[in-house]
Amino acid sequence: MDSDNSHKLIARYFENDLSDKELATFQQQLREDPAFASAFQMEKDLMEGIESFGNQQLRGQLEAIHLEETAKRNASNENGLPRDENENRGKVVKLVSRRWWWAAAIILVGLVARLSFSDKKPTPQQLYAMYAVHDFDFTVKGTEDKLLSNLESLLKAGKYAQALPLLDTYLQLNPTDLEKMLAKGISLLEMGEHKEAMEIFRAVRQASPIMESKSNWYIALAFLKNGDVENCKKALLTIPAESVSFKDAEELLARLK
Repeated sequence: MDSDNSHKLIARYFENDLSDKELATFQQQLREDPAFASAFQMEKDLMEGIESFGNQQLRGQLEAIHLEETAKRNASNENGLPRDENENRGKVVKLVSRRWWWAAAIILVGLVARLSFSDKKPTPQQLYAMYAVHDFDFTVKGTEDKLLSNLESLLKAGKYAQALPLLDTYLQLNPTDLEKMLAKGISLLEMGEHKEAMEIFRAVRQASPIMESKSNWYIALAFLKNGDVENCKKALLTIPAESVSFKDAEELLARLK
């Protein structure tokens, strides 16, 4: 996809204008295309920065106009001009006051428009597409394992249906490999098999304290993909600060609030 079409697609995503099919394609492209993922992250950061900057600008502009009006009013009261000239100056002050209200109205209209846009919050499925960035890194330097290499390639390409039989074959030989078990859960989740995926995530969590945080992160994502926001929040709150998923969990939780 060329740059122009990528930007249009990202813009439509933030406008909640993608169909379910387009959203699935969008999510796959986020995983497979580093340039697209980078463009998406830049747009996301830009929108958040504009919103923050806009709020600061609004306060600054209103304060500046108010100070200007106050200074001119004080000048008219203290300049010792004759009555007639003070009356004329009073008219000027009224014009300034009117200008202040018009400027405030214009700025507030802009703020309302910005807030109306920002109120179009991403759906749970869109948030899932944003945060479900999977790390499949199975191969070890200096070793060759064709099965693991094929698995890694399929999963990174988002070919989960093709990867599942290979995962089952591998897990039959290595039933305690929790990383690959988690990969099976992720594959099932991406294929829409929510219940089966959740069972695997919980089994991995129970099997090892080391995998607990990562399992809870995927449990939260599974709830999110299924539209269960409240249970997603509860799962996110279980992720400790020392976890590699904590920053994403904290950010996602803030978005869901």
